[in-house]
Amino acid sequence: MNRQPTICFWLARASDMEVARRILQQAGLNFRACPDIDTLVAQATEDAGALLIEEDLTADALDKLTGFLSRQPPWSDLPVILLVKRAVHTTPRSPWWRWMPNVTVLDRPVTPSALISTVQMALKARQRQYEVRGLLASLQELNQGLEQRVAERTAQLDRSNKDLDRSNKDLEQFAYVASHDLQEPLRMVSQFLLLLRDRCQGQLDQQAQEFLGYSLDGATRMSAMITDLLAYSRTGSEGITLAPLDLQNVLESVKANMRVSIEGCKAVVTADPLPTVMADAAQMRQLLQNLVGNALKFRVEGRRPEVHIGARQEDGRWVLHVSDNGIGIDPKQVNRIFMIFQRLHSREEYPGSGIGLAICQKIVERHGGRIWVESTVGEGSTFYFTLPISGKDGQ
Repeated sequence: MNRQPTICFWLARASDMEVARRILQQAGLNFRACPDIDTLVAQATEDAGALLIEEDLTADALDKLTGFLSRQPPWSDLPVILLVKRAVHTTPRSPWWRWMPNVTVLDRPVTPSALISTVQMALKARQRQYEVRGLLASLQELNQGLEQRVAERTAQLDRSNKDLDRSNKDLEQFAYVASHDLQEPLRMVSQFLLLLRDRCQGQLDQQAQEFLGYSLDGATRMSAMITDLLAYSRTGSEGITLAPLDLQNVLESVKANMRVSIEGCKAVVTADPLPTVMADAAQMRQLLQNLVGNALKFRVEGRRPEVHIGARQEDGRWVLHVSDNGIGIDPKQVNRIFMIFQRLHSREEYPGSGIGLAICQKIVERHGGRIWVESTVGEGSTFYFTLPISGKDGQ
């Protein structure tokens, strides 16, 4: 904001007005000589850089001046240069101008150099006020622009999130319907292949029997994949009921369900005292069963499987882990294992469709947490996941 601040002045005696005009003019300063207090107040607009007045004012003039100064905007601190008689402002009584925040007092008689330097300093101070005001206005305008851009971006992200949520729900619904509808024709294919094998027993040559075996195996694997895909779709589409849930009881239920598998490989499954969390019982059971099941499946031949489940509080959440001493995971592959139908090993080595950990991730994310793995090849893996703390445990 480029301004040329002006000194407005009014002095009671005409001779004093003429002297002040001449001094200010010779110094090359902008000024307005006002014939009376009303004109001074009228002309002392935002362009006024400072006021030059004298202390001896009538009651009416004083009221008009103080009224004008009290109406100045909060950012304004209009400099006032006051001409006083030495004997007056050194007396014990408090003069009327003491309440004013930006007053410079000059004793009469005033030398031209003192008046000029005082006016110049006052005008420079006023100029700095305008510069600061311009900076604040620019910052305010910039802030408003940023706020508008943030609001627009937030609205855009909100729309995108809603569209993405709608697309995910549509995709889950499509996967569920497609998988469900594929079961019946696939079942028919499998039945006719079995019928063909039984009726043509001994009539087919070796190559035809191999082809028939490949077809039956493919139909069986496809049926298993469809079943897993249905389970994955249900994990995201079915509602969940969050309630305080004792994970110790959930783990005991999982161990009972997996007793045959645990005893079959002589595994040792241990656990620290597990907490109560805000979670859905059925999905927590599936989560732990998938993680413990993976620990048993991907074991090292000749090594007794050891699985341990633990928990700790961290940053207002429960961090749980399931660790094992299995084959481990290549660090380069850890990002793949949570993707649907992604396998790191052949079906001959380890059976399965490669969807179990994708289901685990979906369960954890539906509970507002995250899941990750730390692993060393040949030594084992530890799967971590976070869950909210129940009101009881959070106290």
